[in-house]
Amino acid sequence: MYESAEEKELSDYLSNPEVRHLYIDSSIRHLLAMQLRSMRETKEWSQIEVGNKAGMKQSAIARLEDPRYSSMTLSTLKRLAKAFDVALIVRFAPFSEFISWTTQIAEPRLSPPSFSEERNYALALVSAAVDANSIFNFSMPTASTYACPARTEKEKEFAYAGRISSTS
Repeated sequence: MYESAEEKELSDYLSNPEVRHLYIDSSIRHLLAMQLRSMRETKEWSQIEVGNKAGMKQSAIARLEDPRYSSMTLSTLKRLAKAFDVALIVRFAPFSEFISWTTQIAEPRLSPPSFSEERNYALALVSAAVDANSIFNFSMPTASTYACPARTEKEKEFAYAGRISSTS
């Protein structure tokens, strides 16, 4: 369940529900602020540039990079994900997973590559896998492997080659 003594100790500390939820709130605020700043600095963008790309003022970006700021919304996070061209994952998780994730934060996890940066890397991996296909009998996944339902008309319009179902 827990991989390290640090994770076990933190789990014991968080046995009090009030402490646990304060820790979650604080961790989310700090990690989002750190991640936003890390992504901006990795791209060598100013707060003004991020603001322009996200349709926000520089002062809003400065607030979002402050770990004491607690009014970040899902809408704001989606705008920032779009500005940086990265995915946004918001989901409920068990405490053990959250503890593991927060105790193993490293710079590469704070600043994910944009779609185009990742795509170039992924294409190189796929190319290498295709070259190795005959040697290892490697089976490449198809687009339908990753299919998910399109939820809006705009998503349906952009659905890849009609392979994404529109069951929602």
